[in-house]
Amino acid sequence: MQLKIDENGNAVVKDGHPVYVDKEGAELVVDVPLTLSKLAAANSESKERRLKITELEKNADEHIHKFSKIEDVDAALKALETVKNLDDKSLVDAGQMDILKTEMANTFNEKEAALIKGWGDKEMEFERQVKDREDTIYNLMVTSKFSTSPYVTDKLVLPPDIAANTFGHNFKVEGEGKNLRVVGYYNGEKINSRTRYGEEATFDEAMEFVVDKYSQKNRILKSSGSGGSGAGGNLSGGTGPKTIPRSDKEAVSLNIDKIASGEVIVV
Repeated sequence: MQLKIDENGNAVVKDGHPVYVDKEGAELVVDVPLTLSKLAAANSESKERRLKITELEKNADEHIHKFSKIEDVDAALKALETVKNLDDKSLVDAGQMDILKTEMANTFNEKEAALIKGWGDKEMEFERQVKDREDTIYNLMVTSKFSTSPYVTDKLVLPPDIAANTFGHNFKVEGEGKNLRVVGYYNGEKINSRTRYGEEATFDEAMEFVVDKYSQKNRILKSSGSGGSGAGGNLSGGTGPKTIPRSDKEAVSLNIDKIASGEVIVV
């Protein structure tokens, strides 16, 4: 899904929630807190299932250990009946004891391998589901921060979705349940607030820090005299740097390298 942007390059918000557009062009109003609540519940359910799987694996191992020499109930009963009627010497002489042990060992190994594979497949599927949920949470929370950030809207020439594509890797989603939050990082280190000593930076503080470290920051920061001129997605200007309107996010996206180099200015 792509965040819907209005003609001024700002995120479209309906009933207090950002609006997204899917591949088919359909619009979807995303209630982020409600979505996160549902995803948190799904994660909790997934965690409970994994705990149950672990418990089942433990019980299965105990039962396999107890009955590892039994191929099946009928065969076991038949073997017991045979033992009642033959003494140990007759079994050894006939070579039946070694054959019985080999058959039981082979059966146990086959069933153990099948059981381990089955649990392994289920565990991989649960891990995939959890990863998908974590990715969804990240995308919803981080893109929402970019779309509603005063710093991104007021200070940058980049539309929120392009800013998210450029700087989104500097943010992580941390915490559990209702305490989930977006945290800024730079070079693997958490970004701390410049005004609240010992506390982590807010999203806007972290964005300001990251942009300040960006080598081409002067190309993506709004100038004090920038206006809203420019026509459609076409580059304008005769001599000197060309200009494109900030509202034309497609043109901005296609010319991001030229913006960084100074060949193109976003107005």
